[in-house]
Amino acid sequence: VTYRRREYTVEVAVNSHGLRDPERGYEAPKGTLRVLALGDSFLEGYTVPLEGTVTQVLERGLRAEGCPAQVINGGTQAYSTDQEYLFYRSEGVKYAPQVVAGFFYYNDVVYNARQEYFQTPKPIFEMGGGTLRLHRYPVKPWAPAQAASDAPAVEQPEGGSALLEWLRDRLWYGAPRAYNALARFRLWPPMKKVPIRLELRVYERRKEPLIDDAWAKTQAILRGLGGEVKAQGAQLLLVGIPSRFEVDDRSWNLTRALYGVDEGTWDRGQVMARLRDIAAQEQIPFLDLTAPLRASKEPPYFTYDGHWTAAGHATAA
Repeated sequence: VTYRRREYTVEVAVNSHGLRDPERGYEAPKGTLRVLALGDSFLEGYTVPLEGTVTQVLERGLRAEGCPAQVINGGTQAYSTDQEYLFYRSEGVKYAPQVVAGFFYYNDVVYNARQEYFQTPKPIFEMGGGTLRLHRYPVKPWAPAQAASDAPAVEQPEGGSALLEWLRDRLWYGAPRAYNALARFRLWPPMKKVPIRLELRVYERRKEPLIDDAWAKTQAILRGLGGEVKAQGAQLLLVGIPSRFEVDDRSWNLTRALYGVDEGTWDRGQVMARLRDIAAQEQIPFLDLTAPLRASKEPPYFTYDGHWTAAGHATAA
């Protein structure tokens, strides 16, 4: 399939095992290090050509340093940690990786505790007696739903000056305060505050039982995945993918303006801090990508899409 979006046009294909990865068998060539990467759309990387994805860049980098390696892209759009765990159990383990890298994005927390992702059904684990039990599997299909985007979209103009609309668009994404200031002169409608989506509430400073329960389930899933990986003689690595507003200050300002929040109610470093604590408790090595992505010389995220650019994938690798 070809993705034609505002900021990129990319061809995406999957191999005979259903992965966006080069064609390769379950058995690794002799003397080859096998790394299996688990994750969602960030890892699948449909915003860049296959050779630009984090797994392919990492594989080339390891080989260039004299380490014969295969880094398998197990990323699937819309997957949460629970689905990645199930994929490892049923399919990923067949590759006999020595390292399993689990890429974690903030919306994994809430969707690890939900039976659907934007009206698309998914399996779910239930907690009982401190253990996980798989529930609602196999999943019964629902009517297909339109995929939602994490990136907010400025209201479409009804016509007028192309230059004015260009300025409006740039200010809406890059300088929301200036956008609202000029809106007072009736150049365009003021920015509307939008309701806070449930998955974003993981950044709230106040305690929320629903979010705490989702974190507890997330930790149990990571514990289960880590245990099964260890039982195979391999090592789990937890990789934290920061949201764009954790990396880019302009995006943080836009997010605060859209949702009407401030530093007193939200902490954009909270998810990574929680992940770090869980990793320490479960004795899982943890890699936080926030600082390297902040230091990237080229923008690591697209402006409108919100996923990694080629620079973002290269930095993560």
